[in-house]
Amino acid sequence: MKRRASSKLLIVCAVVTVLWSVAFGSITSAQDDPIPLVIAYGSDIDPADVADLVALDYLEEMGYSIEVIEMTADSNAVAGMISGQINIGSIGLPDAIKAYHIGVPLKVIMPSNMVGEFVLIGQPGIATVEDMVGKRVAYHGPGSGTEILPRMLVRQTEGVTEDDMEWIILPESPNRAAAMQAERIDVTALEFADVLTLREDGRDYGIIGSMSDIAPEAIYTSWVVMDSYAEANPEILNDLAVALAKGYAEVAADKDVWMAKALEVIPVPEERLSQTYDFYLEIGMFPQAPFFTEDVWEAMNNFFISVGEYEDPAPYEMVVTDAITAAEESLAAEAE
Repeated sequence: MKRRASSKLLIVCAVVTVLWSVAFGSITSAQDDPIPLVIAYGSDIDPADVADLVALDYLEEMGYSIEVIEMTADSNAVAGMISGQINIGSIGLPDAIKAYHIGVPLKVIMPSNMVGEFVLIGQPGIATVEDMVGKRVAYHGPGSGTEILPRMLVRQTEGVTEDDMEWIILPESPNRAAAMQAERIDVTALEFADVLTLREDGRDYGIIGSMSDIAPEAIYTSWVVMDSYAEANPEILNDLAVALAKGYAEVAADKDVWMAKALEVIPVPEERLSQTYDFYLEIGMFPQAPFFTEDVWEAMNNFFISVGEYEDPAPYEMVVTDAITAAEESLAAEAE
């Protein structure tokens, strides 16, 4: 049974894991007890993570005991992996690549969210990029998808420049939604669930564009691991990839599976969750095979370089191709 762990519990878990390894060898040698895994997210669990949680249920059925840690930033998840307190992280792919470029030996196991779920919305009457001129545009922080989306839409629109509007940093989607409701900002990128919440007051907040409109190749989040952990535990990574592939395929094919897990973990009304799932399916949120081909990797690199996320392409060698192969072969076997 997955549960969210506190920082103290995380430390205890790490100590127990080390002692177990010293006494009995690799944790993968355990015959009867579940294999412990500490998995971290770079932010709070939200609807975009529901498909992951379905997949992690399958991983538990394969003999794993999973601790899910919710961190405040991707960098914290990376720090936890460096220290060894966290085994695997689900973080923004650009952030993983930037960490790699500064010397953190990360490996990428599988994609998580194929596109950013953010949509750019405006106050009533602001429905196009041209309508954004002279307006206050808020985003989560520098380099985030919530900044990339509005800036890319502006750059793609003739006669409008980024200097034509006021740019404001305002972290977290719920905070920006509240600012929209209070009319303290005019335009922002929000998670789709927050857009639905805003619309409940009867105001017509128009959708100006989405990440899937401007960059369907920009894989948003991924599962990552330290190179040393990947080398020591290839079977664990293969099992994770197989479970993820199964979970993503399941939720893409069966809305009821996604809804059951969402209602269990996300405190959002059922109708809004239903609409969120439909939106995710429409934009291609759930990863499907083939995963991380070289062509997909190159297209992802080209986009993030073009928007200034990083300068040098990430090498395809970052990808744990054995895990990808295991996932794809498992799906093929189930389809027979």
